[in-house]
Amino acid sequence: MTAISVIAYASAGEAPMLARALDGLLPGALADDDMTIACRTAAGLDQLIGAPAETIRVVSLLPFATAIERPWSEVAEQLQTAFTSLAETGDPVFVLTVFRGGTDRGADAGQALLQRIRRLNLLATELSRVHGALVVDIDRVFADIGGVRLGTDYRLTGDLAAQVAGRELALVIVANGLDLFVPYEAQKRAAAWIEAQQAPLRLATERAGSDLIALGKGRNRQRVQMNTDAVQENHVGWLAVQVFKGQIGVKEAAMRLMAAIRRRGARESFGLFAAALKHLARQKRSA
Repeated sequence: MTAISVIAYASAGEAPMLARALDGLLPGALADDDMTIACRTAAGLDQLIGAPAETIRVVSLLPFATAIERPWSEVAEQLQTAFTSLAETGDPVFVLTVFRGGTDRGADAGQALLQRIRRLNLLATELSRVHGALVVDIDRVFADIGGVRLGTDYRLTGDLAAQVAGRELALVIVANGLDLFVPYEAQKRAAAWIEAQQAPLRLATERAGSDLIALGKGRNRQRVQMNTDAVQENHVGWLAVQVFKGQIGVKEAAMRLMAAIRRRGARESFGLFAAALKHLARQKRSA
């Protein structure tokens, strides 16, 4: 029997999400291939850096969002230094973005928190580009469904939120983190098993409200709130801006576009991208 070791650094509130992914979904997905998952949590990034070789390392950015009293320059420097060391291990490193929903945007403290979250999510892209970290985009997934529908905010409170975030983490690990341990065919079987667990989540989000539309086909079919179109367009527009500024390479942008196509289908993905380009053109003309 092969044992896969995982160590994770996250906030206390993310424990149900980690349990869903690492104690529930991944063991179930790999059970037929005689694999086990051994997961432990870390009190700090130094414990991730010092973990034994061939350990999957998971870093949530949420603890750095809630530590709003720390200067941004200090936080950014700490993460850049830590991910430099994590990259040197040669093991898979995953970084989780922070959901932007549920912050009090009318208060100064809420605005400061929102700005910190946006900076962290942008930094996640930089950590991926520079250090090869694999991004688990919790912000994108939750924006697609909606924090109100999930009954949660940036802290990922609630059982449904833990299920959605845990499933996303498990899928990204299966797709990108098991090459050292599991044959490709086993990875495909594991991904299919996890995908099959989405039925209860779909039913739960459908019961939460009727203003939902279906995007994609087959296994990749998703339920998305109609009023998140602007969020999706802004996200794709942001990606286009980063490409034009040279912050994201063309190769990475192509990979993200292909991932979007797999999630939403070609028509929706290219439609959002075209809308974003038009939006950028309008902004440039009005500047």
